[in-house]
Amino acid sequence: MSAPTVAVVGAGIGGLTAAIALRAKGIDVEIYEAAPEPRATGTALGIASNATKVLRALGIDLTTDASCCALEHFQLRSARGALIRALPGAAITAELGHPFVSIHRNELIRTLRNAAADVPIHYGAEVVDVGIERSGARATCADGSDVRAAVLIGADGFRSA
Repeated sequence: MSAPTVAVVGAGIGGLTAAIALRAKGIDVEIYEAAPEPRATGTALGIASNATKVLRALGIDLTTDASCCALEHFQLRSARGALIRALPGAAITAELGHPFVSIHRNELIRTLRNAAADVPIHYGAEVVDVGIERSGARATCADGSDVRAAVLIGADGFRSA
């Protein structure tokens, strides 16, 4: 098997979306994820109009997902409940033509995984070191194996090294 043109580290929202966008442009990509298997974690997310626009351009229309709903209002609050900012979801949707939506993280990941079904995802591939070589990028995994690609994208998310 030849090395992928792009190796994405992380199979979360960012990594899956990057892989989908690269595949849409005909670029060979593989994903390397530290977790031994897909995880079911998280809570509901508010996805802004600019993100739903990008996803729709990639062929992912969240408004057709039964687990997703358009938001008429979106409020950011402190841990004590104090209003930080209120956004008029319906007005933003009307102005930009793309909705503000709410979806559980697990459902968004499921939707992205389905859209990236042809992208190989290597679970249990914890990247512990990266480097640049003459032939491109290298990522070394905890088990001692190396991943080589022309481009390496770090999308390993929250609390990454």
